[in-house]
Amino acid sequence: MLTNTIGCYEASKELNKNPDLWLKDDLGNPVYATRHTENYYYDFRSEEARNLWVKAAIDPVIQTNGGANGIYLDQIDNWNIRGLKACGEDHLTQCEFSAESEEAFNQGIILAVQSLNDKIHELDSENILIGNGLFNYDFNAGNGNPSYDDFADHVDGMCMEHVMAFEGANWQAKEPPFVNVNALKNLVQLKNRLVEKNKFVLVRSFPGPVRNVRMVDGLNTPQLPAAYPYPNPQNNLEVQQAMKDLYAFPLAVYLCAFADEKVLYTYSVWYDVRQSVPCRQDPEECQFPLDFDEFLKMNPGPPLEEAQWEGNVCSRRFTNFGISVNLEDENSATLTF
Repeated sequence: MLTNTIGCYEASKELNKNPDLWLKDDLGNPVYATRHTENYYYDFRSEEARNLWVKAAIDPVIQTNGGANGIYLDQIDNWNIRGLKACGEDHLTQCEFSAESEEAFNQGIILAVQSLNDKIHELDSENILIGNGLFNYDFNAGNGNPSYDDFADHVDGMCMEHVMAFEGANWQAKEPPFVNVNALKNLVQLKNRLVEKNKFVLVRSFPGPVRNVRMVDGLNTPQLPAAYPYPNPQNNLEVQQAMKDLYAFPLAVYLCAFADEKVLYTYSVWYDVRQSVPCRQDPEECQFPLDFDEFLKMNPGPPLEEAQWEGNVCSRRFTNFGISVNLEDENSATLTF
């Protein structure tokens, strides 16, 4: 997390010992980061608090003795601290912040991220700082892309974690498209802008336009829309089959619209290691397929051209094959050799 501290982190102990560095509302009430424990937010309006936050991120990198080559910084965004209900003895009381206090806090976050970027490159000029992320919640609400506007120039790259899923999906749709096409095209434009700035871009998509998460065989598993023409998997082996049945469209969209220098792709269900690699001895314990050569061994070769667009239809030629895909039609992915 960017702004709060979780009790399992060693860094939380240092912050908890320094109440002058805790975020407090305009009435002096501490803002609690968790409901049932005494954990707090860094007050990014304070240079000392920003420095402590930077130290908390840098120290583990130093301790790896070169084993880590950077930092993945989750949840970079402007924070609506005026909406926080995290004060009082119950940790649920509305906190009192003015618009000026909120602006100062968010400006402090930007300063902290830039300071972290400076420090990570002082350690090694090849280190990188990746910020997560670029979502479509603000875009869908008509508020543009504030995370890009505020942070793109202060990190080495950004992650797009919900491509064609969650806020990028038409969850209530009764018929195609189940993908929020305008939101997807917004991410394509943001990718293009990041590439122009020579930034890294991490693109992550899922097996289908998933959203709500439920447990499947002990693993958190996002679900497909009710009207989607593919059943929600009921066990890990069915999740593996869904990954194989549904990969063509998200991969085609990535190759045609996103693939570029310093752009990297991930296709997975969720965050457990068993959802990113197969279990060779007990396949039913994992959600990643044991035999997925059609995806893992696909080799398009270098692109021969930029994406070509006709409305929402994207086509592009790579060294080993061409690809075409209609963003509104999840059955449209076509390879030509």
